[in-house]
Amino acid sequence: MSGALELIDDAPPEQAEKLKANLQKETLRMTQMVENILFLSRLENQDSPAEMQNIDLLALINSLLDEYRERFPEHPIILHTGLTKANIRGNGFLLSIALANLIKNAIEFSPEQNPIEIKLDKNSDGFSISVKDQGEGIPDYAAEKILDRKSTRLNSSHQIISYA
Repeated sequence: MSGALELIDDAPPEQAEKLKANLQKETLRMTQMVENILFLSRLENQDSPAEMQNIDLLALINSLLDEYRERFPEHPIILHTGLTKANIRGNGFLLSIALANLIKNAIEFSPEQNPIEIKLDKNSDGFSISVKDQGEGIPDYAAEKILDRKSTRLNSSHQIISYA
């Protein structure tokens, strides 16, 4: 990254744009790595497996969407709900991580300018949340393995990265 920063000032405009785009991608990648390390550290240091608290699910979703709309303006993110509050009991930290992962995956695997739609509804069991994007979806060969703890991640080429 430091090499690209040194070159960007003297590069022709077209090359400078490519360097800038690469720097943005690398910065995002590094930010995600730091977030993951902090998450694992915090998870390992929790005294109890899941500290429960009162959470306004709608406020949590809106907060995440504000963050992702700012970070990824090329991806329109739309919230569909008729709710004004959605109070639940749960672990706000873990719920935030889970929702953030769903939104990040939708952003990562969707073409730019195609909307990502989040839907929050109340049902007889509580609330349901869905995240819909315009990406290709999970390939057939990966569908069976997607919930396997040893195969928990798809890379940008939709290949499963297996963890033993």
